[in-house]
Amino acid sequence: SSGINAEYGGFDPVDAEEGMFLPQKGGHVSIRNLVKASQKVALQNGVDRRTDVVTSIVKNDAGFLITLESGNMMTCEKICITTGSFTNFFGLLRKTPDIKL
Repeated sequence: SSGINAEYGGFDPVDAEEGMFLPQKGGHVSIRNLVKASQKVALQNGVDRRTDVVTSIVKNDAGFLITLESGNMMTCEKICITTGSFTNFFGLLRKTPDIKL
């Protein structure tokens, strides 16, 4: 991130963030294709993809205890929260950003 900022300026990324830079005339990123490709790579690398709604995430000694809207529960070592309109519908995130329009 510091390399992008040094070369192009105007960016304020956190060092742990990763990003993609498309130079002029680089086209555009199709979000649908990016998501589709990311899901394919994740599945090829052993990710267990679920489409149920998560209602609770509790950190424990094994990692995380996940409760689903269907009532099913599961444990995992890592989780990936994808964002969208209802990301924090069940209060899963610690703090909602203070966004002023």
